[in-house]
Amino acid sequence: MSEKRGGLPFITRSYPKFGRGLYSEKNPPSAVRNSPFFWWFKFLQLNEDYAACVRGENDAHADLVADFGDVKRLDFKTWWREHAWLFTEERTGYSMQIAECAADLAPFKSDDAVNVVVPLNLPHRSLLKSFRKLVLSRVPKQQRRVDVAESTAKYKLARWNIYALETAYRVYTLKRDNQQLAWADVALRAKLNVVGIEGMQEGDKRPTYVDVRRRATTLAMRYNGYAKGYIKAAASTCFPR
Repeated sequence: MSEKRGGLPFITRSYPKFGRGLYSEKNPPSAVRNSPFFWWFKFLQLNEDYAACVRGENDAHADLVADFGDVKRLDFKTWWREHAWLFTEERTGYSMQIAECAADLAPFKSDDAVNVVVPLNLPHRSLLKSFRKLVLSRVPKQQRRVDVAESTAKYKLARWNIYALETAYRVYTLKRDNQQLAWADVALRAKLNVVGIEGMQEGDKRPTYVDVRRRATTLAMRYNGYAKGYIKAAASTCFPR
C-alpha cells in the first residue's frame, strides 16, 4: 500500500521530492507543492498557539513541539530531512528471500506476504507462468486508491485536496499581510476563479460588476475559513481535517 522514499514507507506517493539543485522555500518544485506534508508544515508555521508553545508560553502542544520542533526556524527541505520518519508507516518486515527456517515464513493467509513452494526441476517457462498465476495475480497492476484510514503512521493524513490547501494558504496570507485589502481584491490577487458563469441558467443575464465582487468576497472568505481549519489541524496528529 505504502510507497518508499529512501527506504521510508509512506501511505501515499505524494511525499515531497526535491530533485537536484538549490531549494527555494518561496518557489518550491511542483513535486513539493503537491505533497500534503508540505502544506502540513506551512500551515503549522501559521499556528500562533503552537509558536507560543515553542517559546514556552503555554504547553498546549508540548508533545507536538517535542516531535516537530520550531518550524518557523527552518525551511521545509531541512525540516523534512529531520522529521520525515514521523509520517512513515510501520514496516511489515518482509522481503523477497529464500526461507531457510520456520521463522522466515509469513503467517498463513497473511495480507502482506505469501509462502510459495517452488519446484526447481520445472522448466523456466513453467515457473514464470506459475509465478504470474500464484503471486502476481494477487498484486494490483495499478496503485490502489490511497486509503488513509489504513495508515499506521504516528502522524496521519486525512483526505486532502492540494488545490484547496494551496488556495486557502494563499488567501489567508494575503489577507494577513494586507489587512486593509477588501476581500474581493484578495480573491483577485489570489487568482480565484470568480468571474465564470457556472450555475447560471439559460436566459440569465451575465453577472454585473457588483455580482462578481460579491461572489469574489464570498469565495475569498470561504477559503480563509478553510485556512483557519487547516491551521488548527496542523497542530494535531491528523491533517487536514
